[in-house]
This record gives sequence, structure tokens and C-alpha cells, in this order.
Amino acid sequence: MRMFKIVGSLLTALMLFSSTANAGCLLIANRSVTEASISKKDVKLIFLGKKIKWNNGMKIHKARLLHGPTHEQFLKEYIQKSVYSYASFWKLAIVTGSAIPPKSFKSEKDLIKYIAEKEGSVGYISTKTPHEGVVVLPVE
Repeated sequence: MRMFKIVGSLLTALMLFSSTANAGCLLIANRSVTEASISKKDVKLIFLGKKIKWNNGMKIHKARLLHGPTHEQFLKEYIQKSVYSYASFWKLAIVTGSAIPPKSFKSEKDLIKYIAEKEGSVGYISTKTPHEGVVVLPVE
């Protein structure tokens, strides 16, 4: 009987995790960002440190989550890298001085607060997360 409770608890946790992992991502930006939308290619370039200015010349300040299903989904969907390979990419970029890594946040709430306050900033959150004070940047 005890084994059934443990297995049931594990299955419930797995279902909750997988429903969160499939929630999808929203790209959000500070209200100062004037782009009406952004290409998937530009999202990748921004979060790999290869595009550093918006079309109007304003500096891009990128923000990312440290971990979790939203972070994993974003990397898979837009960057085409695993968590490990993305971390390795930034370790090398830091050592070589080739790019400045995104500012990292433990929670979506903190990331949203940063985006709302920092001109030119962009980041990502779960589609289910409330996001007042920022704009959603559609990805084409």
C-alpha cells in the first residue's frame, strides 16, 4: 500500500512538472523598446550576445532565468541549446571577453521587475505568469 502512495505521489509530481514545462514562453521587454515584433533569429542573437543594440540604436540589456522549466523551454525553442551547452557557451564567452552574459534571476517576479525598470531590457517568462509593467514582444 505504501508503495502505491509513493508511486502515486511521483506520478502527480511528474504531471505537474510536465504541464509547467510545456507552458511556453513569452518574450517581454521594457516599455522603451520600440520594436513591434522580433524574429526568432534575433532572439537567438540577443541571448548569445551577438546582437547588442535595438534597431533604434538603444543598448539591449538581456535578462534570463537561472533554471527551471521556463528556462529550459526557452533554450530549446529559441536558442537550440541544452542548459549545459548554454552555460558552457557563456563560460567561454566570459573567459575570452567576446560577449557580456545576460543578467540572471532566480524568479520570474524579479526578472519582470528588472525588465520594467531597465530601459532597453528584454527577457522571457512563462505564458502563465502575470506581467504588468512590461510589454510582450511577439516573436515571428
